[in-house]
Amino acid sequence: MALKIVVGGLVVKEGKLVLVQEGKNGIRGLWNLSLGGLEENEEIKDGAKREVEEETYFKVELEKLIGVYQNPVRNNGKDNVVKFIFLAKILGGELKKPSDLLEVKWVSFDELLSMPDETLRDESIKLAARDYLAGKSFPTDLITAYKK
Repeated sequence: MALKIVVGGLVVKEGKLVLVQEGKNGIRGLWNLSLGGLEENEEIKDGAKREVEEETYFKVELEKLIGVYQNPVRNNGKDNVVKFIFLAKILGGELKKPSDLLEVKWVSFDELLSMPDETLRDESIKLAARDYLAGKSFPTDLITAYKK
């Protein structure tokens, strides 16, 4: 079993959030938040910021940790996935689609929560949206990197 750490963010503006449509084989066409794998030697917060900026073209800062979500049996038990999902505040830029995604778009929370589960990458998307709407969050300094 492989442990996978996934990082990224919920980008919210005027009551809507950004969804990205995956372009990779195996997950092609599924909707997701701006999330991706943590790279070797990368800190969690740096990785989350990088993923959001790469997938939206926004310049962002991480405001809060919305939650940590675990799927210990993804890919029929081959992967144990832990996701760190932050609230990402837009500092600048315009929403654009990178070449590895099929689409990026703004949707309302109601639209997301009414989407069929089979159109989403996984359950963590709706869990994070519900946690955000419920006001759940943690300070980003809850996560401290050390290098020794």
